Amino acid sequence: MYAYLTITAGQRAGSNIVLDPAVETRLGRGPECTVVLADSLCSRVHAAISYGEGRWSIRDAGSRNGTYVNQVRTAHAILEEGHIIHLGSTELVFHISDQPPTVGGESGLQAAPTFILGTPLEALDSDPIAQGLARDGEQAQDLLLLYNYCQRLWSCRDPCELMRTAVELIQQRTRAATAAFLLTDATGRLRPRWVIPQPPTRPIELSDSLTRLVVGEGHAIWMAAQEARDASLQHESDALCVPLVLQRSVLGALHITLDHGRFRPSHFDFAISLARIVAPALARLRQQHAAAAELARLHACLPESESPIIFNPGMQALWEQAQNVAVQQCALLQGECGTGKEYLARWMHRRGNAGPLVVFHCAAMPPREVESRLFGHAAADCSLPDCDHGGLVVQAADGSLILKEVAALPHSAQTKLLRLLEGLPLIHPADGTEMLARPRIFATSRQALASYVHSGVFREDLYQRLSMLTLDVPPLRERPEDIEPLAMYFLEAYAALHGRRALDISAEARSRLHQYDWPGNVRQLRGVVELAVSMAAGPRIEVADLHLPGTAPHPPSSLCIEDWERRLIAEALARTAGNVPQAAKLLGIGRATLYRKCEQYGIQRGDN
Repeated sequence: MYAYLTITAGQRAGSNIVLDPAVETRLGRGPECTVVLADSLCSRVHAAISYGEGRWSIRDAGSRNGTYVNQVRTAHAILEEGHIIHLGSTELVFHISDQPPTVGGESGLQAAPTFILGTPLEALDSDPIAQGLARDGEQAQDLLLLYNYCQRLWSCRDPCELMRTAVELIQQRTRAATAAFLLTDATGRLRPRWVIPQPPTRPIELSDSLTRLVVGEGHAIWMAAQEARDASLQHESDALCVPLVLQRSVLGALHITLDHGRFRPSHFDFAISLARIVAPALARLRQQHAAAAELARLHACLPESESPIIFNPGMQALWEQAQNVAVQQCALLQGECGTGKEYLARWMHRRGNAGPLVVFHCAAMPPREVESRLFGHAAADCSLPDCDHGGLVVQAADGSLILKEVAALPHSAQTKLLRLLEGLPLIHPADGTEMLARPRIFATSRQALASYVHSGVFREDLYQRLSMLTLDVPPLRERPEDIEPLAMYFLEAYAALHGRRALDISAEARSRLHQYDWPGNVRQLRGVVELAVSMAAGPRIEVADLHLPGTAPHPPSSLCIEDWERRLIAEALARTAGNVPQAAKLLGIGRATLYRKCEQYGIQRGDN
């Protein structure tokens, strides 16, 4: 026997709701109800219908406006065939039949789906399959299928692969004639994106009422077979449509149909469980692909120069040294913030033709978490939700690990790093196994690492191991020849990014760039040029667009005469746009002397 309600007045008029004798059916406005009524006169949980001792009954759940059966307000009543129930402004008729409910014929209402079940997914406190494990061995098998599917999801790298595997799994489990993965479009409607078989046995089209329930209200719907007078609305068998809900937003839906027969409640539960697994996985893949696309776009607009932009002789010598030792096991890169230590380490990594590259800032998190992040941890030992149990050392195996501000490493992590550099195995804290990963280590420090050794902050033996190859990156103020070429490189890149390819830098602005002392080095220069590209109103970047603090050069950082002679010559050439005779007049020296000095210091000059 089938017991069901037919909604004869209200938002879902014409719909049938099949009652489950094993489960109490709650009706009301709240999402925790089995039947959610969009009726302002209904209470959150208005009434409940249940089966017991061979009879169906309805009880009022303390509603504000009362529950009426055959126009009589009641707190509890036995339901018989044809009884009329009023909840607020919604009218329902109770039926008992030996046939499943159909629409048309008797009621005279417009044909509408018969909802076997309608469940708001956001209202579920726990997974229906997990709830049923104790009473149904079939659901234990379903849980195993879902567990195996969760493992497969970790290898999915593309939303299309996720959709295909989800559709294949639900079709295999339910033996559906048609299984489809639907995605919401810009208008809020569901459109098929992956369907099996191909071509489908029948077109997949959702009515406005069904779309409103699935997309608008986030309800999982089980529709029974229909016998409608209008042949276009005829359904030969059941259909399930389960939304993919994430944070009250519907991303899409799983939709399956049968050519013959009926779905079982376990099929409905399986579809809901699968949808709850697929929704966050789909969102994650979408975010990853969007981030990858944005990164590719930015790289296309601002490519990382494979050939470093260097004109300073000392910097050229440093880069040649780095090229010769790029394959070494470890290196220490020292220099002020923003000088390009990480860029140099990345360049050496590429020259070494190694595998993955992992970058870690040792001072960016509490010391107690640094060791766990680098060398792994037991699952219960780390408070970081995204922390990989294997650690970054394992991730960088056969590749390179850049340790920024290595002096901030706690002593316990310094001990493990020394063992790693000496080729000794490390014990993984999660399972006690030995780790033999040996990534190349590039350690950076903005101050001389030896000063940390003298103060007892850094281990001397680890310093000696790292400093076997030390590269001291000079600040930008000590290589003035590189200021303008770097500025022009950043200008070209950011102008293309902002659609201002014809933009240039005025002679006064170039001179200001040379006068400035650049305490933030190349990183500061890059930021200044990026902001200037956005701020420039005309075809050239002017001094006012640079937004540099102060108007005069900073106090001298060096008392070496050659350093200041080199700087003065570069400044004179910048002010005269490379005109050697005019620059010689500004400097008060002869033209031949200036030519000789330019050759001595490796300064490029104009031919004017």
